[in-house]
Amino acid sequence: MATPDVNQQDIADRASNGDVEAVAALVLIHYRGYLEAVVRRNMPGSDDDDVEELLHEFYAHIVAPTAKGEWRLRKLRGERNPRLYIAHALDNFLHDTRRRRQKDPVGSIPYDDCRAGADTSADDTEAKLRKEKEIEIMLTVLAEADNFTARERYILFTFLLSEPFSGAGRPLKLRESLASQLGEPPSTVYNVYDRAIKRLRAHAAELMSRSL
Repeated sequence: MATPDVNQQDIADRASNGDVEAVAALVLIHYRGYLEAVVRRNMPGSDDDDVEELLHEFYAHIVAPTAKGEWRLRKLRGERNPRLYIAHALDNFLHDTRRRRQKDPVGSIPYDDCRAGADTSADDTEAKLRKEKEIEIMLTVLAEADNFTARERYILFTFLLSEPFSGAGRPLKLRESLASQLGEPPSTVYNVYDRAIKRLRAHAAELMSRSL
């Protein structure tokens, strides 16, 4: 069994104590190649942007406290192989992601796969129309809701308004552009987006259920 070098062990110890920068260093730098392979194994067909997006979603997940308010990586300290420990956490996260996408279609249909011109079959046309309705509802909810800050609104509007354009809806590309505009790290922009879009989707899903 491989053992981490002293530097990585120190970073892992800091990550176990709630250091989000240490977590980012492990997930997005030191263990990145290994974790990318884990994503590709669990999510066949994922391209480079998909893998990048999922890794950032995983990072946002593990630096958020559990429902009980506990730090998710609190047991990382003392692990002989912290990389394997984090890879196991990623496996669980990807399993939950697949299950969530199957149960909750709101926001889970890639627009690139259902845009006009991709395929004119009945199923694809229905998926495109449903996706357009989802976007319309979320934009309406966002315009009327009063529980989003100005920064959250700007980030959400930017993401949602980009989706009708082929290739423009990739969270990675948008995150980098927004980070440059706002003068913040891409991971910060993504964390704001991730928390806000979950709240927005919950509101939108409720409205969609009422309209059915």
